[in-house]
Amino acid sequence: MIANKLKCIGFAMLLMTGTLAGLTVFSQTASAGVSGNISVDTTWSGTVYIEGNVIVDPGVTLTIDPGTEVRFNGYYYLNVNGYLYANGTPSNRIVFRSNSSTPGLMDWSVIDTGIGTGIKTEYRYCDFSHFANSIRTSRNVGDLFDNCTASNAFGNVWVRADWTNITNCIFNPISGVSIESDYNHIDNLTMLDNQMYMSYANNNIISNLNHSGILQLTIDNSDNNRFINGFAKNGIKFEVNSDNNTVENYEIWNWLEAYNCGHNANNTVKNSTIFATALLNQSSSMSIINSSNGGGNYQDLTSELWINWYMHVNVTYSTGLPAVGVSVTVNDTLGRTVKVGTTDASGILRDIECIHYRGNDTNGDQDDNDMSEKIYFTPHNVTVEKAGIKGYADVTMDATKTVNIVLVDDSAPSADSYAPTGVSAPLDSDVFIQWNDTMNWTTVENSFEFTDVTTTWDSTDGTWNHDNMAQTSTFSPTVPFDFDTQYWVGINITATDAAGNPLDQDKDGTGGEWPDDVLIWTFTTSANAVPIITISNPGGASDWTGATPHPIWWNCTDTEDTATDSLTIFLNYTSSDGSGAVAGPLLNGTARPYMWVLPAIDASDVVVHATVIDSNGAKGYFDTPAFTIDSTQPQVTGVSPTPFSVGISPATVVTITFDEPMNQAETEAAFTLENFTSTVAGTFGWNAQSTQMTFTPAQSLDLNTVYWVNTTTVAEDDSEPGNALATSNSSVFTTLVTVDSTGPAVTVGPEIEPAIVYVDGIHDTTIWINATIDDFNLGNSTIAAAELIIGDEHPPTIQDGTGIPMEAVDGTFDEMNETVTIDQNGFLSLPAMTLYYWVHGQDSEDNWGEWKLVTLELIDSEPPEITTYVPTGTNVNPNSSVLFSFDEVMNHTSVQDSLSVSPYLDGAGGFFFNTGSYQDYNFSMANNFHQNITYTITINSSIAKDTAGNFLDGNENGIAEGSPTDDFSWSFTTWIDRDGDNIPDNIDPDDDNDGVNDTEDDFPLDYTEWLDSDNDNIGDNEDTDDDGDGVPDSEDLAPLDPAIGGDITPPSAPTNLNLTAQETGILVKWDAPPELDIHHYAVYRSTDNAAFTRIGNVTGSTSYLDSALVANTTYYYKVSAIDNVSNESPFSNVEHITWQASEPPKPNSQTDYMPYILLLIILVIGILVVSVILKKKPKNPDSKEHQIEDENEIVDGKQVS
Repeated sequence: MIANKLKCIGFAMLLMTGTLAGLTVFSQTASAGVSGNISVDTTWSGTVYIEGNVIVDPGVTLTIDPGTEVRFNGYYYLNVNGYLYANGTPSNRIVFRSNSSTPGLMDWSVIDTGIGTGIKTEYRYCDFSHFANSIRTSRNVGDLFDNCTASNAFGNVWVRADWTNITNCIFNPISGVSIESDYNHIDNLTMLDNQMYMSYANNNIISNLNHSGILQLTIDNSDNNRFINGFAKNGIKFEVNSDNNTVENYEIWNWLEAYNCGHNANNTVKNSTIFATALLNQSSSMSIINSSNGGGNYQDLTSELWINWYMHVNVTYSTGLPAVGVSVTVNDTLGRTVKVGTTDASGILRDIECIHYRGNDTNGDQDDNDMSEKIYFTPHNVTVEKAGIKGYADVTMDATKTVNIVLVDDSAPSADSYAPTGVSAPLDSDVFIQWNDTMNWTTVENSFEFTDVTTTWDSTDGTWNHDNMAQTSTFSPTVPFDFDTQYWVGINITATDAAGNPLDQDKDGTGGEWPDDVLIWTFTTSANAVPIITISNPGGASDWTGATPHPIWWNCTDTEDTATDSLTIFLNYTSSDGSGAVAGPLLNGTARPYMWVLPAIDASDVVVHATVIDSNGAKGYFDTPAFTIDSTQPQVTGVSPTPFSVGISPATVVTITFDEPMNQAETEAAFTLENFTSTVAGTFGWNAQSTQMTFTPAQSLDLNTVYWVNTTTVAEDDSEPGNALATSNSSVFTTLVTVDSTGPAVTVGPEIEPAIVYVDGIHDTTIWINATIDDFNLGNSTIAAAELIIGDEHPPTIQDGTGIPMEAVDGTFDEMNETVTIDQNGFLSLPAMTLYYWVHGQDSEDNWGEWKLVTLELIDSEPPEITTYVPTGTNVNPNSSVLFSFDEVMNHTSVQDSLSVSPYLDGAGGFFFNTGSYQDYNFSMANNFHQNITYTITINSSIAKDTAGNFLDGNENGIAEGSPTDDFSWSFTTWIDRDGDNIPDNIDPDDDNDGVNDTEDDFPLDYTEWLDSDNDNIGDNEDTDDDGDGVPDSEDLAPLDPAIGGDITPPSAPTNLNLTAQETGILVKWDAPPELDIHHYAVYRSTDNAAFTRIGNVTGSTSYLDSALVANTTYYYKVSAIDNVSNESPFSNVEHITWQASEPPKPNSQTDYMPYILLLIILVIGILVVSVILKKKPKNPDSKEHQIEDENEIVDGKQVS
């Protein structure tokens, strides 16, 4: 319900909006059916079905939206008496058509507009079809057709409104286009297979008309019309009373006619191409001006006209492709050859001139041979030929005066050559194929591929250029080939010639065979050598002055790009004082050298970086050696003698010190040494760095004289071209009054800072030794040098000047009073001691002064450490001594007191032995260490100390932290040596020292035993039965062989065996053998004297009664003797006897009946028991539990006998 209410509210708002705007708008959308009058402004969209005649009332606007289809459901019309705006778009055109599923040419009637004001139509991007009458414009003005089409209709487009514009339209209805109004502008109109008819139409401009219909462009009663830039396939006809019309830039075929009924005057055809017969009547006039292909030969002959014209021969294959290079012969009706030529790249032989005469026969014979009648070269037939294949055709020309011939060709094509091939192909190579026939270029392109195995390309990766005449194909890849790459090029068998024959690359006469007919080849591109660039200037020794121009010279080579300017150069620089671009891009040939105005920087690590790029993008690089750019003016940093100094030796040398290397020649030129009267001559010298210049006068200077030292700004540093000295420098000095022969004295010091150094073995210390040396009032000379000697408490006796040089604190020895200094270190490994340092100085007159002493105390602050110790590990000899060493000399007593041994067994003590050094210690136990005991040796860190009193640093962290933190301990384990041979058991090959190696000794720790033959864990020496055979060794014939005991000999065989038949059985008797160890006898019996069975053993007797006999059976007997160790004797003699059944044995005594009596008693008891059972439970013949039948009985379901 809510939704319905919302819909109602929305609709009400829509009506309200329309009312407020003063508008009433009716909209018909898709699937709407329309008929009758439209009286309000209406918009059609979607699909609109015309179900009857539709009339738009005057003043009413019908708007048709883009993309709308108007479908007529019958022969109805749309009559517009108001405004019609049908403005589609290129992508959403408006369609007027039949709604029939099989539309015809006359399915609906017309779109017509009324007559009068207030009527206007606009059609943009509209398509009209299936109408019977016309699409008519009104009698008003300004109607419009833009980008519209009309087709598949019987009617026409009827322009009745003046000032109608028709642009970019294609109108192909059968009835064409009719124009019956003035001042219309028609531009770019295409008409096919119909006519344009102008009637009573004046002052129209029709431009770019493509009129290729089957009817003419007819101009009737129409004046002053212009036809510009068009094509009239079937000619132009000026019908009646049409004057002053102009046709310009036209191609006119078939007819150019001024009709012979009526008057047509002053019509002009100019700048046109005419392939037509011109007809004029006597009352007509037409000028043909500047028209080609015969147009210039028109004459106004009233009713007669002749014309030159041209024909073409177009030869194609059955595929529709042109037959290029085919020979063509054209003959006229008299068999004369008109033209012989070859088809061009389009398969056409063009411009075959024909002269045709249309007029009266002058003599009535119609003689084609009469040249005066101007009947020339009327073509009759054409012959074409290619490689022996011929085609023929009669002259049947189309509208363009072209004879079309199809040539049959069944010869398969192939490639005669191709490129590139081989190696070192240029990267910009084109793929070129020379064919032996004109090819179907589309199939060539579609069958083409090339690959480098990794990637495959086809025709889309470049452009083709095919030459029909040369029969060549050239493929230009979009991207050049890669360097040093092998490519495979292939044309598949789907490539055909223009006649459709497939490729026959193996040239066997049959094309299209795969893979034989595939065209494939390979080539390899050239390797792109990296371009090479070298820079010769600047070099590594270059020192250039900043902000000055300098040339950069380079040289480039490239094997592929040899043209002068084919390589591009970029130059940059880097330095610690800045970096930047120098120049680029520069062309190699024309830019060299490049004058570089240097930046105003100061750096000695300037590098110019060059990059060269060839035309293929390969890059080469070069970096110059580091050079210098100097933009700072040099300055004087020191002058000797010191300015304003006095007492300078006449033999002095003047020294000028600069803050950077100088140009020696320029600087020498800038220097003078002068007094009041003259300039001093002399020679110059320089240090290796060119930062200090010396001037040595040619002769000694005058005593007690003032001299001026001058250096002007002519002086320059050694950069190129050079920075001038920042300012001129001048100074004065005064020479000695007299000659100095006394050495200078040490007036202050020497002093050491610090005066005490604590040596800890970890941290080194630097000391400074300072002293003041003075020559004032002694010789009044400047101090020239000072030196240091490390010695003892006695003054040094070494040669002066051979000690360690000291430095002037102010950097230069140039005054009579100088403070000198030197630093010393290297005390890390020295012991506590006193060091003696001696100092003295020298003046400028080479006089050395007296030595002066200063001492340094080295104090030990380093705690001692243990560096080595033994024994360690396992299997230590109990006789071992304990050895350990310190890294310095120790307090001997403290070390002895600090050692302890754990475990302290047997209250054992020990002794320390002197090793000659209190760094190395040897401790031996009073008694040896025990075997197989782990001992721990400990040095107590609160007791052991060095001679300086520093306690032991056992954990070696540089700090003495006392016991137990810094106690030093180690352990070892003594060996086991059971045989006491001082070889531990683990390595002793004979631990029990019984002479048998442990590997062979069954008892390696028992020197009394070494063998256990029977493996009973009792040694053979103690074992009474070594072989374990149960025979004591004393009785064992082989005491170590269990297979051999004490008695291995069997007893002798029993003798005199005899048999006696008795009532109870057969009695067997024999004589005993002589041996005394007979244990028992074995009795054997047989019934066949072959297979004997042992039937009994007899002990302590030599007879045996056999009673288990069968009557009437012969028995054989024999006997053997077995001794105590189971040795069995040979058998006795064999005897036999037959047991007779008729002689049952008779009992000899009362005891003989006992078995029978017992059997009888058992039988009676059994009978009684059975009787009792039978009385208690009657017999059930069907019982499965108890059945007795004859002699068989079933017990518990089982049958027994």
